[in-house]
Amino acid sequence: MSKIFHKEQLAKAVNPKFAEMVFKDSKIKPKFSENALTILRKRYLQSGETPEGMLERVSMGNPDWYNMMARLDFLPNSPTLFNLGTGKGTSSACFVFDIEDSMDHIMHVATKIASVQKWGGGVGMNFSKLRPKGAEVKGTGNHAGGPVAFLKMYNAIGDCITQSGKRNAAQMAILNVYHADIEEWITCKQEDPDSLSTFNMSVEIPDQFMNLVTKGKGNSSDRDIETFNKITEAAWKTGDPGVYFVDRAERDNPTPHLGPLVGPNPCGEVPNRDNEPCNLGSINLLNMIMIKHDGSKGLNLKKLDETVRLAVRYLNAVLDNNQFSHPDITKAAYETRKIGLGVMGWADALATMNIHYDTNEAVGLGKLIMNIIQKTAHDESEKMCEEITEEEGMYPSWQEPAPKRRNATVTCIAPTGTISILANCLEGSTLVHTVEWGKQKIQSLVNKNYSVYCVDESGKPTIKRAFDTKMTQKKAPVYKVQFDTGVFLRAILLNIQNQRHNRLNQFGYLQWAGIYRV
Repeated sequence: MSKIFHKEQLAKAVNPKFAEMVFKDSKIKPKFSENALTILRKRYLQSGETPEGMLERVSMGNPDWYNMMARLDFLPNSPTLFNLGTGKGTSSACFVFDIEDSMDHIMHVATKIASVQKWGGGVGMNFSKLRPKGAEVKGTGNHAGGPVAFLKMYNAIGDCITQSGKRNAAQMAILNVYHADIEEWITCKQEDPDSLSTFNMSVEIPDQFMNLVTKGKGNSSDRDIETFNKITEAAWKTGDPGVYFVDRAERDNPTPHLGPLVGPNPCGEVPNRDNEPCNLGSINLLNMIMIKHDGSKGLNLKKLDETVRLAVRYLNAVLDNNQFSHPDITKAAYETRKIGLGVMGWADALATMNIHYDTNEAVGLGKLIMNIIQKTAHDESEKMCEEITEEEGMYPSWQEPAPKRRNATVTCIAPTGTISILANCLEGSTLVHTVEWGKQKIQSLVNKNYSVYCVDESGKPTIKRAFDTKMTQKKAPVYKVQFDTGVFLRAILLNIQNQRHNRLNQFGYLQWAGIYRV
């Protein structure tokens, strides 16, 4: 079994000047809630480790990074908390693989996903190059099983190998809308959901297809429209498939000379090249709110700037001290040095300031925050490049006219499922789905959870105004609000949108077509 490295060893590996630091002189007590402590003990802490010990391990000897995480201003993706400093496992949350149309490569990818999941990562895969079901396999006299058959094989691998023994396998499967097996792909989870329990399903849709079915450009066929309707109906019924607008993603590919983006990771927020990992972390926006001189609450710009800069340097250090399960992944990771700094607690922050989620005020503030994060992260990445020396500091695959930075990308808004619970805030940039409580539980809720931010200091309730949810929000579609606040990102902004069961036609057109048009 691999040993846990002492913080002094990690500190020296990252930066010799940190090696002699004494944590007890500068560290603060972590602000984890009772719920967070329960989760930490169950899934995150090493044997005999305390929450303080975990933060010491993952902060690599830097007291500023330790305190940033202890205050819950920022947390990295879960595999960093699981594995960094233990000598085992990876610190990256997810990986993306392309599948070539040969049995050798299909099994090669199977080996890679098994090793990735054993080390604690999720996997996204693109099946579009595989020949359709029933196609002849030359030289064997046999016929191909098609993408869905191999999808079930990869699902079985995920069932057998949990992610580092700490959580169930998470996989994303992509197929191009023009593939001959697309109808089977769209409905396969409806027919046998248990056989694909580890997968999110998505359809890769190019501009050509969307122009045909939503704008009337070109010669749209009945089959195109029928396929579009089947996608929307299946998504309404089961949540699968999602859609991946491949041409839109490719227009923001920061390294097109290295090849196209293969597809997104399991949760859908990061489109990557073949073998690229996701190296993610999130800022808790709730902690970026301050009480102003007039007693109102607003954004603490100074703290946000400082947190972004610390987080960018931290994510780079995590990448430098990361380990990967396959040399192809290692090569891809360091060619581009992509990191993804995002946010969580956006709905909490708005509730704290008594701002409705779907108002112009909220959208304007969201744009301001994401613009600040993007520009500040770029600036810090450029500074790191200059400090190391420009030639060595740039990510190795850099080419003009790209800006001279340490990282090809710096931002991404992930779902932050468990780390948002650890940070005692809501997920990513999303709304709370709905709110329910019993009368006898109100005081506990107010004292410990979300509604503490919805009652002002004099005790006057503002719950009705502040508690926007996905069930009550009306003025603008959630995807439109989130797009407006995510326009500064180089990766995808994740949105998990729950649908009302009596609005199929409106969902089909307004949601997918609406998302495409913005």
